[in-house]
Amino acid sequence: MNRDSLRGVLRQLVSLFFSESVAHALRGSVLVAMMLLFLNSTGAWKYFESTVRAHEFGRSAAETHSVDGARLPLVILVDDAGYERFFDGKSPVDRARMTTLLQTIAAHTRPDARVLIDIDLSPAPGQARGQAQLERLLRGAPGKWVLPAVRSANPDAAAQNAAWRATLCAAGVDFGLPYLPNEFGYPKLTHQYAGSLADVAAARGACVDPQQPFAQKAMPLSPLALKSGMVIPFSGDLEALGDMLDMLRPTSIVLGGAWGQADIFASPFGDRFGAQVHAAALAGAETGQRLAPRWMEVLLSWTFVSVLSTLLIYATRFLATHTGEGHAWLVGHAFFALRVQPVLLLAVVVAAFLGLSEVIAMVQSRSGLWIDDTRLAAYLMVWFFITIDAGRRMPPACKNWRSVVHDYITSPPLADVKSVAESWRVLFAPAPEAGGLSISRRRAAFEGACALVSLTMQSILPAASLMFLLYHSLLQAL
Repeated sequence: MNRDSLRGVLRQLVSLFFSESVAHALRGSVLVAMMLLFLNSTGAWKYFESTVRAHEFGRSAAETHSVDGARLPLVILVDDAGYERFFDGKSPVDRARMTTLLQTIAAHTRPDARVLIDIDLSPAPGQARGQAQLERLLRGAPGKWVLPAVRSANPDAAAQNAAWRATLCAAGVDFGLPYLPNEFGYPKLTHQYAGSLADVAAARGACVDPQQPFAQKAMPLSPLALKSGMVIPFSGDLEALGDMLDMLRPTSIVLGGAWGQADIFASPFGDRFGAQVHAAALAGAETGQRLAPRWMEVLLSWTFVSVLSTLLIYATRFLATHTGEGHAWLVGHAFFALRVQPVLLLAVVVAAFLGLSEVIAMVQSRSGLWIDDTRLAAYLMVWFFITIDAGRRMPPACKNWRSVVHDYITSPPLADVKSVAESWRVLFAPAPEAGGLSISRRRAAFEGACALVSLTMQSILPAASLMFLLYHSLLQAL
């Protein structure tokens, strides 16, 4: 291939890419966003989103080959046997027995190890003596304990618990929300409540008020911790528990209950108790799990759709070249063109998306950066199945960069402006023909309104939203 031929191919590729990424992806972004907002408001889409995210989570865990186990929180679960033997099957749990359990944990862990407790320890009737022992233990190790701040429907009980929390907070005990946001029985894999147990444990020095409205924050779970985090069942043997803690030497612990059928969540790896989800959230914070900025997701979506559109155009041309033209008396070609070819193109789209998902999972497992597959899947579905245009046309090759800018950046909005101006002239001319066009005022009003909407939704709003997105991302980075 000589230099001129190579330049011709590059011009054609540039023409295709700018046609799909600028003239389509950018100019159509507001229309796509409106469709996505509509889809996002439906329960079926919520379920689909949860399913895609669970798949993404599972693939990320599969791509994670090695992580220092000492960096993952250790989960201690009081099972049914421990609840019956050690706590005599009573709820609220005996405070004196809980003090003994926490003393064992404190004696066999490092002084700086954080212990999150997912069991309500607020004052209970008839346990004043045990409660006093428990509070002395908690005050004796400031900065070590994170207790659950439990919401109460009784105003008097809520006030008493608030006073109790304030006293312990002043002594260095932290409080966080024990609640987990969930959808369809799944815990949210990318968000936690602000001030949750894991959030407080990672930040330190918080005393959350559970009576205030809850708000979610981006706090992705650790896939590896949720899949295969270390769990020690506690059946009442304090000596065995101490030996395990001496051997493992964890830097953080989550103590929770596993008795009964409550506080169980479905996950991509099977059922998990609430304490395990809190541990995965803490592991996510400690290992640097974070969501990708929105501008990165938008840029990836535009680029992926643009490249895939270009690929489909070439695939369509390739099939047309190798199958030839059809004839009226030969129906096989029509069957291939109408039935088989769309399936082949759909297979290309699905394969490309699955391949990109694998790449995203590899990036997440190695960097902790979460790129949301669901937004990409939604953009892809809307683009290829609602805005059905991919592979149907071949834009002309651009001669140079100036023609690229003219054809795909400046010409479309200028055409909209010209259409609005011409329609305006017809509307306000003494007679319709005086405006220079032999169309009725009704037709001129229709054309002008559509051109104005096109200018707003395909030029003004996309450019303004893109600049705002970049500006907002820059402020967050600074």
